[in-house]
Amino acid sequence: MGFPDHPLPNDLSEKVCEQFSSHGFCRKQRQGQCSLLHDVDFAIDLEQIRQERNRKKRKRRFDHLKPDNILEKERLEEEEKEARRERVSVEDLKNKPRIAVTGCHRAGVDAFMTGYAALFQSRLRLCREGTLDSQHVNRIPLSGKQEPFIIHATQFSGNCSKHENRFAEIQAARNRNGAAAAPVNN
Repeated sequence: MGFPDHPLPNDLSEKVCEQFSSHGFCRKQRQGQCSLLHDVDFAIDLEQIRQERNRKKRKRRFDHLKPDNILEKERLEEEEKEARRERVSVEDLKNKPRIAVTGCHRAGVDAFMTGYAALFQSRLRLCREGTLDSQHVNRIPLSGKQEPFIIHATQFSGNCSKHENRFAEIQAARNRNGAAAAPVNN
């Protein structure tokens, strides 16, 4: 079983997109040209399988130093682990609904916390003047780094229309509230 307790296909290494696994995006997927799996959980599972394989290789080098009964016990545990692991097809995984698990690392949480950190950093000026300092907009200082982390739009994907519509609604509401709250000079 993979993380979080989902069945793994028996040919996972052939079915996960290598570009997506390595970089977190796939240009061909956005164009509809890549039919491989683009799932973070499966990419992580594949990485864990590779690490486990490497760990076993390193472990084998020292097997001659262990007593035979310990080696036999480890072999039986490994066979039992393999027997429990479900072998399923990739098509079954694509059609099966995924169960959401809370408490795991997700990009949405990272994006929220990044925005929260930027807002928290500029909170004093925001509270006093109602504006953000232009030298701090879209920049987050990182410990141990000379330059701040600069936040900008990605070059690899465009905005979805749903996001653009929602942002236009927010901007319109800001303009309505800003015009109503603007001080009148007499």
